[in-house]
Amino acid sequence: MDSLFFVLIGGLFISIGSAVVLYRGGRAAIGGLAVITALFLFLPGFDIDKLGLLAPLCVGIPGGLAFRKGKSLAWYILAASAAMTFLFSGQFYYQTEIGHIDVLGGLKTQFEQTLRGSDAPDDMKEAMMESFRMWVDGTGKQIIPFLFFMNGLLFAALALPFMSMLFRRLGGAPLRGLEYFRLHDYAIFALIAGWGAVLLFDGVAGAAGLNLALCASVLYFVQALGVVKFLLMKRGMPGYLLPVLMAVTLVSGILVFSFILVMLAGLGALDFWADFRKLEKKPI
Repeated sequence: MDSLFFVLIGGLFISIGSAVVLYRGGRAAIGGLAVITALFLFLPGFDIDKLGLLAPLCVGIPGGLAFRKGKSLAWYILAASAAMTFLFSGQFYYQTEIGHIDVLGGLKTQFEQTLRGSDAPDDMKEAMMESFRMWVDGTGKQIIPFLFFMNGLLFAALALPFMSMLFRRLGGAPLRGLEYFRLHDYAIFALIAGWGAVLLFDGVAGAAGLNLALCASVLYFVQALGVVKFLLMKRGMPGYLLPVLMAVTLVSGILVFSFILVMLAGLGALDFWADFRKLEKKPI
């Protein structure tokens, strides 16, 4: 647990540091980071397992560009999440398809070892391990890109407050808050195409559609949170009320929370037509 904490802190420092480099250096910094990355990849002893060390750059580079160029919050979140998705998905499929490494098998073994070392009753351990194995062998292996997308989105959201405080002091263009989060109008086609592929196709096409649909649904869920926050603030309610409401929903049970997630994702998609906030439509 402690090692995970230090890895997270280290990743945040690298992300913020690379964001500052991009903010200060612009295109020259992009070229410099590209050269450093290329040299890093070709170092003796480097292998695909170490590719994750570049993950903080997937958040830092979009962050630096967003504050330098005055990009929107939606642009930053989408760019960071997409970069993380391509990096880790590429690593995963290279290992499994070309390296013939059983990555998911190793994940199951690690989970079982962790669970066996816990204080939970034996029957509960066995039930949890069996459920996890079934999930990994079923839905889990089909939504690998989506899981990496979520990791990127959450890490980008975690790094954002620290970047905002720093770049506010450096005079960077501020990113407007969650209440102004709005996807490009064309994003609705990703949502429609993704769920359409899930309904019409099996195999690789169906799995690709599922990942696209889930990623788009999460982004529209975030947009719905922006709509709710905007309406709350318009009525003079405090901004912290939204996370409080989400926390209450989370502890209400998985069924209630799942229902709210689906409803909010639908609300976010509906904002494409309804435009509840009457925001000026700009590209992300």
